[in-house]
Amino acid sequence: MEELENELEILKTNLPDYVTALAWSADDAMLMASDASGNVALIQVGTQQVQIEKVCKDSILTMSASNEQNVVFLSSQDSTWKLLELPGLSLIAEGKTNAWIEQAHWSPDGQHLVFSYGKTLELRNRKGELMHTYSEHDSTLTGLCWRYDSKAFATCCYGSLSIYEIHAQAKRKLPWKTSLISLEWSPDGKFIIAGTQDNAVHIWNAPFRENNDSEMSGYPAKVKCLSFDSKSKFLATNCLSDVVLWKFSGKPPHGQKPVELKGHASPIRQLKFQPNGKLLITGDALGFLLFWIPDLKRELYSGARLKGEISAIQWSNNTLYVAAATSEGEIVLMESPE
Repeated sequence: MEELENELEILKTNLPDYVTALAWSADDAMLMASDASGNVALIQVGTQQVQIEKVCKDSILTMSASNEQNVVFLSSQDSTWKLLELPGLSLIAEGKTNAWIEQAHWSPDGQHLVFSYGKTLELRNRKGELMHTYSEHDSTLTGLCWRYDSKAFATCCYGSLSIYEIHAQAKRKLPWKTSLISLEWSPDGKFIIAGTQDNAVHIWNAPFRENNDSEMSGYPAKVKCLSFDSKSKFLATNCLSDVVLWKFSGKPPHGQKPVELKGHASPIRQLKFQPNGKLLITGDALGFLLFWIPDLKRELYSGARLKGEISAIQWSNNTLYVAAATSEGEIVLMESPE
């Protein structure tokens, strides 16, 4: 694997510090990368020009770009946040919270943004205006995801999963006995998945209510990476150096034997399916990137190696490109193999 050549590479560049996040502009003309020193790299796909801007004085913790509007939200370690317009990063709105913002996601339709800090959630519109504050959580929020129709989002923390309908301001709380550390809502809206503190994957089925759930246990470590394919057929999860795939067929995979994809020699740090495609990309602690086609075969499709642990992976909205970045500040832009 050490001799893998990246034939898909379009551009490679560097930031001065650990890359904390990657994001694409809505038109896919620009890739953005943020680092632990407050810098943002603006990478023009067409011209391959790279511009580095000092945007925050402290480490950038989150960066999330709208799929529909050329705007990007970012938060930093000094508990401030900014909403910026692309391509010039002109300021739309900014604010400050009483704790770090560690979860931030745009709705699929690009109309609303929700972010969390401590036990609190804020829902804002695309202008950055506050729509609602949710502050009734029992503990620090550890996961956040939107439903496909942009009308609801889910959060998790120690002891519960919560579902919010944004227009009705309604909340549904589903207790669970342990800490939930990662969260994913299936593209068809039928399943909400959480990785748990006790090395398992917990599944809630629609209609979401108590005692309508199941669990896949036996993982040797915590499941921090979750990703559904675009048809909600496969759920990919990290299992140390392996990918564990669960197959969904309109119902949860309880009682099934999962598919294991073996190819990495170190723990998987990132994994993500194409937004509208069949490819899965995974990245590990040694900097290896591997591509898979789970629906067709179980073996390795192609791969590459970067310098440092893979810290972020992001597909372009049109799925023609994929970017990856590392703890050493390296960023690579690639064409999709398919």
